[in-house]
Amino acid sequence: MPYTVTVDDINGTSPTGAGDDEIGMVITMLQQADDCMTANAVPDDVGRLIKVYAARHMLTLAQGGGAGAITSQSSVSGASRSFAGWTQGKGLAATSFGAMVSMLDRWGCVTGLLAARSGMFFGSVGPSR
Repeated sequence: MPYTVTVDDINGTSPTGAGDDEIGMVITMLQQADDCMTANAVPDDVGRLIKVYAARHMLTLAQGGGAGAITSQSSVSGASRSFAGWTQGKGLAATSFGAMVSMLDRWGCVTGLLAARSGMFFGSVGPSR
């Protein structure tokens, strides 16, 4: 059974700031957990919620390249960014969304998928100065 989530499900009332294409790619990656969740008879709503939180966790980490959620920004010659806290190396505990995934996914379907990809790094590439 597919545990279908959409871009609107991920953005919900708290938009991630990610583009629809990026969110779509995260959703596609998380679909790999569907067979495991089906085999473990995970209820549809629970499976979908786990995937939504997992996507939000990944997109939150991507937003700051592992530096945490952006709490403030500036620009116009005095570029500055503030982050909620350094998150690299903290795994699912790096965000509240990841903590929820850990709590809800007692079958290990999504947590195992994310752990298998723990070497992933999300970051931005821009011009060097």
